[in-house]
Amino acid sequence: MAGLTEAIFIGATIRGAEDGGTFLKPCEPGGNYNFGSPKYNAKLEELESNRASSLAADPEMHADCSAHRPCVGTLASVFVMNRHGDVLLQQTTKKAGQRCVLALPFINWLLENFRGQFASSLTGEEIEKQTLIFGFDVKEVIKIAAFEILGRNVHEEEVIDRIAVPVRLWHNPVGVYDPYDVLLSKTDKKDLDLNGLLRYFDVTATRDELIQDSQRQAEVAAQLVEAGQLVGALRT
Repeated sequence: MAGLTEAIFIGATIRGAEDGGTFLKPCEPGGNYNFGSPKYNAKLEELESNRASSLAADPEMHADCSAHRPCVGTLASVFVMNRHGDVLLQQTTKKAGQRCVLALPFINWLLENFRGQFASSLTGEEIEKQTLIFGFDVKEVIKIAAFEILGRNVHEEEVIDRIAVPVRLWHNPVGVYDPYDVLLSKTDKKDLDLNGLLRYFDVTATRDELIQDSQRQAEVAAQLVEAGQLVGALRT
């Protein structure tokens, strides 16, 4: 595609949708809590409080929390760049918790540029790899955005511009990678975290930058990809 290289880098922040909590299953204390006991009730109250805080939290990088799930989360910012640092897409919304504000332009942009890479059926359709897509937890980011649109297509009766979302865009997509997962195996991660990997490759980034800044996420992902030579040496 014109203006693109063989790899792009995506950063994003996510927050809970206004109605996101309605789709979550009830909190349930695990372990050996006796139903209705003081310990059970205290644990249940703690879980429900943590969930409410998660749903109301400021936008953050994708994390393992209730607000950052398909059907529940929404994109709050998205940033896409190529290997040379050219900005391909950059958007932020102040509309807290509203669905599809950023998901629509983001998914449309991916489909306009790389439609042949994402099959519309689970099997039997030819795929044309057009680019490599990198980002931290990028598969989950794309899935959350895709589910925003899938829900819009179903629930909003007056929608006339329903978007066809290819299943292989969000389920087992081709050419989509988290550089942290590529560089370190599950076993490696028992002793090495992302911060250690960044220090090893002399990449400077604070925790707050990665959590709150989608542009910095994309830049750091690009630095890791280049340091690990995941797509070969950078062409100048």
